[in-house]
Amino acid sequence: MLLVKNCQPASNLAASIFMLNEKKSISFWLISLALLTFLFLIQSFYPKYIDQLYSQKSFAVLNHLTLSHDEHSLEYYRGKINDLLIGPVYSFITGVIFFLFAFVYLRGAKGWHIGIAVFVYLFLTRRNILTFPPYGDALVGPFSDAIWLLRHQFNYPAYWQVDSFLTGGPQVYPTSIYPGFLAVLMKVAPSAKVFLIIMHLLSFAMAAGVIALFRAVLQRIMDQDLALIGSFLLLSHPLFQSMSELINMEMPSVLFALLAIFALINQRMYWACCMAFISLMIKGPGAIACLCVFLGSVILYFAQSKGERKWLPMVVSGILCVFVLIKMKVRNAIIGGNVSHNNISFLSGWYLVKDKLYFWIFLLIALGLCLRLGYVYWKREKGMRQIFMDYFTPGMMVLTAGLWFLVHANFSALIYRYELLLLPFLLFTFIYIFYLVFNNSGFLKG
Repeated sequence: MLLVKNCQPASNLAASIFMLNEKKSISFWLISLALLTFLFLIQSFYPKYIDQLYSQKSFAVLNHLTLSHDEHSLEYYRGKINDLLIGPVYSFITGVIFFLFAFVYLRGAKGWHIGIAVFVYLFLTRRNILTFPPYGDALVGPFSDAIWLLRHQFNYPAYWQVDSFLTGGPQVYPTSIYPGFLAVLMKVAPSAKVFLIIMHLLSFAMAAGVIALFRAVLQRIMDQDLALIGSFLLLSHPLFQSMSELINMEMPSVLFALLAIFALINQRMYWACCMAFISLMIKGPGAIACLCVFLGSVILYFAQSKGERKWLPMVVSGILCVFVLIKMKVRNAIIGGNVSHNNISFLSGWYLVKDKLYFWIFLLIALGLCLRLGYVYWKREKGMRQIFMDYFTPGMMVLTAGLWFLVHANFSALIYRYELLLLPFLLFTFIYIFYLVFNNSGFLKG
């Protein structure tokens, strides 16, 4: 009888939790149904509204909606309004639905569950782009190399001898493994359509992997709800969303760079070296991951006690950094050296970095964190070794962002897609400082 009485409160608590979850689930489906109905009505009736305005020659209204000045064709107005209004509304509504779904069903989910959910979300909301071909930088970049390799039976010795893009040739990334991967997939795919579908699905999968890894890093320093919100901030960023749709080198390079830093944080040093090496071999900025792994291995070596120190990971990561320099020299020798718009030299890109507001914000945050660590040490709250170990996770993420700025300050090109490698690490820095400021216990106790 006593046992039954003692179990009664637990049973009531379980029933209350079940009812609360059931109410959340019902609310989610009702809200989702309302939002999807609204989205359906917009997508169904906006073309008719545009057609009506065009037939009435209401060009003032159409130009106001499309931010245009001259009269254009009906197809122009349809496409422009879809880009400026309907597309963003569609992305916002589907993003809100997925965010609500995650907080109802994925709050305590494992990393691979998050990855699968993000992949399904990207597939369902972007399935229309699965057969879109590459364009822009991708078409004249890695695809130029891949098509040449495919047409010449993967003859790499001959490929390294052809003219580079500097003289109008097809050779752009002679030291990257990515064009070879594209060429192999082109060869085995039964058609161009199948190839495009596979590559877009791979891009979705890599984007999903980045989100799952980013959440896993955040969970090391904050609770699961804040980590989930942080991962959605990354997923909702326009640059991340656009690059998840493109067939290009940035997303795989970011994925393996983040894998390298995640392995470093978990002190799996050889795995970190392997992931950093793959990121480097996909694209040159992977050197940032290599350098961070080396610096992290040095910090771990001196932060650990003498009995726990391992010098071999430091040597291996150091060799990896030497390989970065060799790879850079080999690439310049093959393509014929640097050019003014793609130059690696001292502070050649500083004028580009210093104009970025987020650089100065990051610099202030990094200085503030350094002062915080100095204050902890000065007050003798912790020894230097303990400080390094306690702050190793945020330290490596902030360090990677700092190395990105350092590298690009010495590189004369900085276009939007290059910032994708910075995005997870910079966003982590911002989230972390807000977490410290607004979480009193975290801010006061470190």
